[in-house]
Amino acid sequence: MFSIFNRTPTITLDCFTPIPDLPELFPLKKASGIVPNWWKNLKPTVEYKGINRGSLKMCPGVTDYFKTGFIITCWRDFIIEVNSGIPNVLPENTADLHNPIQWGDEALQGYAHVKLVSPWRIKEKTGCKFLFTNTFWHNNTHQYFIPNGIVNYKYQHATNVNLVVNKNAFPKRFELNAGEPIVHCLPISDKNIKIKMHVVSDEEFAKTDNYHFTFSGNYYKSKKFKKENKND
Repeated sequence: MFSIFNRTPTITLDCFTPIPDLPELFPLKKASGIVPNWWKNLKPTVEYKGINRGSLKMCPGVTDYFKTGFIITCWRDFIIEVNSGIPNVLPENTADLHNPIQWGDEALQGYAHVKLVSPWRIKEKTGCKFLFTNTFWHNNTHQYFIPNGIVNYKYQHATNVNLVVNKNAFPKRFELNAGEPIVHCLPISDKNIKIKMHVVSDEEFAKTDNYHFTFSGNYYKSKKFKKENKND
């Protein structure tokens, strides 16, 4: 017998963009809706030495991975050039670069940093944490790598994509194509997710940005003040 008490709770992601065509062209989608063709074509079993054996498609770790979270696809074409160890992104004014001094002398040796400025911002009320990671299973021949990180969309709303590129990468120039899956966000929760996309004005979009009032640690300080003031 069906019971409302057996329903899995849902996390709602309200996703905002000022670009009218974006939800139709390059929407945020559940991972189950963006599965690579090689996975679709892979048979559950393969014959090996006269015995039918389970293929990768029988691996619960990978199978559940493709069913979990949501995918951010590349929202436009990008060209990244690496000259003398310094990356340059085209079109201009679509990316930020962090100075290597920000990660010290030992981390990311041999790599340069690029932050693609995303036209999506997300709000979520529960504070659920998400693993913000790469899309290795969709394409393992990238000229770039997206490091793992933990995000939430209650205390910050940006979906900018931090990637690193090899300073000595060849070719020195490569492209990211619009529609290419670049980020997989996996909730650290068993709850279902629901994606709602909203097209808003530039003014309304600007309101989804966090107020930056300090030179460092803005996220942690904002979170602290909001919690303290909520309890007053």
